Amino acid sequence: MGIELTPSEILYVWDNNNPNRNYQATRFDYYNGDQAILSESKYRYSDGSSRTLVVTNWIKYIVDTHVGFALTRPIKVTMADSDADPTALDNYQKLRRDQGLDALDIEHYKNCLLAGYSVEVHSYDGVNITSAIYPPDDWSFLYDTTGDLLAAILKTVIPAGTFYKTEITDSDIDVYTVYDNKYIRMYYMDDPDDPDTQPTLINEQRHVYGRIPITIFSVSPDKTSFIGDDLISQQ
Repeated sequence: MGIELTPSEILYVWDNNNPNRNYQATRFDYYNGDQAILSESKYRYSDGSSRTLVVTNWIKYIVDTHVGFALTRPIKVTMADSDADPTALDNYQKLRRDQGLDALDIEHYKNCLLAGYSVEVHSYDGVNITSAIYPPDDWSFLYDTTGDLLAAILKTVIPAGTFYKTEITDSDIDVYTVYDNKYIRMYYMDDPDDPDTQPTLINEQRHVYGRIPITIFSVSPDKTSFIGDDLISQQ
């Protein structure tokens, strides 16, 4: 089923997922070494300098260990049907090499362990298929009651002082890219801090996939990680 979100619905879907994105961002921060223990005043000397310049980054250690263990051997792909076209495997292996899918698998698994899922976007220019991975906390998704994906929203921010279109921006601009099963639509908000501002449609492109051109990878049906927050609470 196709769906076209209104500007206000885009903002609602985006804002409704804020708690989950904030949670994901916290886990990525800890993985990257941005940890609360490094800034808390009780772990500082009287002159303000940190007493905790060295900590054990357990979440990074365990995530990287899981990824290395799981992907040491290449993922094996076989034909589902004995009478299937054998050239399909050759084409798939060529696609894996051309797109660097082995490297994408590493990033996908890391994202799944940290954020619960990982996002891959597919595009086709009439000749080549391209796969690109995006941070999970840049996205919001709209599902129906059966769990089918109806729309995916990617938000990017053009920071103030960037040359955009014909001028240098004097404030941040929020750009929303909305994917459904027929179209890719792009909206922008030139004053996102104004509560009365709504996204404005600036581009609409019909795609050829017949479905939303996005794959969401996960390690569990409910899109959560088996690596719990206890690892973070210990730091």
